[in-house]
Amino acid sequence: MKNQLDSGFFIPLFAPERHKQRLSQKKNRLREFFSAFLAVKRFGMEDNMAIRNIRTLGDEILTKHAKEVTQMTPKLKELIGDMFDTMYEANGCGLAAPQVGIRKRLVVIDCGDEPYVLINPEILETDGEQTGQEGCLSVPGKVGIVTRPNYAKVKALDENMNEYIIEGTELLARCLCHEIDHLNGIMYVDKVEGQLMDTEEENED
Repeated sequence: MKNQLDSGFFIPLFAPERHKQRLSQKKNRLREFFSAFLAVKRFGMEDNMAIRNIRTLGDEILTKHAKEVTQMTPKLKELIGDMFDTMYEANGCGLAAPQVGIRKRLVVIDCGDEPYVLINPEILETDGEQTGQEGCLSVPGKVGIVTRPNYAKVKALDENMNEYIIEGTELLARCLCHEIDHLNGIMYVDKVEGQLMDTEEENED
């Protein structure tokens, strides 16, 4: 069972200034890792990952339900690699396929400890509550207050189409719920409490 315990801190689903340097260093290490290891050994493809365009608020695809993945294909393997590359380049910790224009039930997540591929994820259980700032790569320059479960248990398939269970609290729980919402055409702005804030305004506080 894959598991992450309390992270001890909260960052939104894009990185604030104080975490950008850490994420940049991690991004470089992990991009090298995914290019050399995942792309070739696990995904059976060459090092040809690319940065994809992130769709933003107002794009119709972000409001649609994503379609279930039925089999692993070379094209899907390439998409997974591209999504990790795109997420790290944007200093994010989660990205759903609809955010790069693909209506597939596919999510990649890396909250700092381990990267995850989640295909056809399904929330099995939630518990508790956490309220805090949340952002999204599809809503650049903004953050808002959102209440999410403090614990989430999710069933998904990995990049080899093997089923596994992932459990998370704090940031990972928030990220799991946020990204799975994307697969159902729901964005965090639909759940925000109060008004959205500019990230520059938040950093000044």
